[in-house]
Amino acid sequence: MSNYLFLQLLSRLRPAKKKQQVVTRPKPNQQIPDLDEFLLKRDYAAAISLLQFKQKNGEKNETTDLWLGHCYFRSGDYKRALDVYEEMRNNGSEYPDLPVFLGICYFYLGMYEDAKVTAEKAERSPLQNRLLFHVSHKLGEEKRLMAHHQLLGNTLEDQLSLASIHYMRMHYTEAIEVYKSILQEHANMIALNVYMAMCYYKMDYFDVAQVVFKDGDGAMQVFPGLMDALPEARVNLILYHLKREDIESAMTLCNDLEPQSTTEFLVKAVTFAYWGQLKESVRITPIMMMIIIPPSDTTSSRRII
Repeated sequence: MSNYLFLQLLSRLRPAKKKQQVVTRPKPNQQIPDLDEFLLKRDYAAAISLLQFKQKNGEKNETTDLWLGHCYFRSGDYKRALDVYEEMRNNGSEYPDLPVFLGICYFYLGMYEDAKVTAEKAERSPLQNRLLFHVSHKLGEEKRLMAHHQLLGNTLEDQLSLASIHYMRMHYTEAIEVYKSILQEHANMIALNVYMAMCYYKMDYFDVAQVVFKDGDGAMQVFPGLMDALPEARVNLILYHLKREDIESAMTLCNDLEPQSTTEFLVKAVTFAYWGQLKESVRITPIMMMIIIPPSDTTSSRRII
């Protein structure tokens, strides 16, 4: 479970949007799915409901608390995960990794000093080291960062952590080397090709980035699974559909896009423009452009257009 939680240190998750679901009462002979089934499907909302139901019916214990905190965290609700872990701490739980779990929640809430203080109280472990490695980077503590760097091993989790720090510190060549090494042993981790392409792009090797990503041929295999983890995944998938003139698919993705950056505003505006042309409603496009695009950055506008 510790290593599973660590994967969240590589990129900050955006909470998945909750869709309204029709509630159906189980039939008399219908069995309630167990927790493992929900976890395998990554249906954390259902897992949370099941755990809360169990706790209300006398099954509140350390195990259900740990899984409840885990599911809150995986669904992007870091504050509620923190509340669960803090309650466990206040109740005297001696679970070894509890301080690390608390520290990870503090980290994702931007409370880096609290994350540092809490994690340092935990027993030494690879997960604790990875957390403090990232905390040191956020706090700009170079000596501590190098000390935790020296403690990293050759495990998949440690190497992914190292690659992410290389990327954030703009050491793109080093990050690429780590990703290549991982892909040699884990060829099925195709999402790493996206990270490599981003490194090449940052190094202005645009042609190499295009080759690595096979001119977008892997988009449908990579981006859909990353949309809740990487904000850029949805935008890139929209651009992929626009490039292939699949305007309806691009428009469908735009319906769930709440722009936060200039690029996201522009991509949504361009999609509306294409949609207007497709439906012969070009006159609505200027109105949509005025509504969608904030008057902040014209450089990005020129690049996309």
